[in-house]
Amino acid sequence: MDRTLRPRQWLKAVYRPGAPLITQIDDGAVLPEAPVSSDAFTSSISCARVVVTMLRRLEPRPGETLLEIGTGTGYNTALLCHRLGDQAVTSIEVDAGLAATAAHHLKDLGLHPHLVTGDGTEGHAARAPYDHFLPTACVQRVPTARIQQVRAGGRILPLTTPLGTDALLSLTTEAPAAPPAGCSPPSTSCCCAASASVSRGSNWAGPAWPTSTSASTKTNSTSAYHPRRVPLTAL
Repeated sequence: MDRTLRPRQWLKAVYRPGAPLITQIDDGAVLPEAPVSSDAFTSSISCARVVVTMLRRLEPRPGETLLEIGTGTGYNTALLCHRLGDQAVTSIEVDAGLAATAAHHLKDLGLHPHLVTGDGTEGHAARAPYDHFLPTACVQRVPTARIQQVRAGGRILPLTTPLGTDALLSLTTEAPAAPPAGCSPPSTSCCCAASASVSRGSNWAGPAWPTSTSASTKTNSTSAYHPRRVPLTAL
């Protein structure tokens, strides 16, 4: 669908709550105007329902800082800037082309977060500690370095795929435990290096977590994160 020819229909399509928007295929090898010849989707904007749910669970507040992994088009980054302010947001994108495009989009919106081009696996220690950490790509484990870069009481919200089932986890970091004998300073492999407790949303439908994992349900207003606050036409 060509946005310039059918603008109203285009807007209606992209703002459907359950519609994910694929923004790159096969690392850019398939051009947007070309026929889709691959199912290797390498960048996207999650559907609006997921974006709002993630931000509700994260609960970022003005005055807090946040690290985002996966800038993509810059859409979610723009929402975070609207909530927290530009200088409170750090976002990392591994694809140099996507990173440059996102920077252009955000600049057009008058937003200037701290953007980093590179691998976000180990977070971004230069601006740590953060109040929140938000990866926008699925992971099966959260590296210790990322936990260590979040303040005690801060929140990490990874999308995970345990046992083939998608889930949205809310992790709250805790202060490091006292190092056991022979562990000074704590190492990244030590039990005292960092820790996180898990809460899961009410919509969890996957396999049960271990009995040692605590569960809680949180509900909050979504008004501060309405996707229309940042127009997709700009992204």
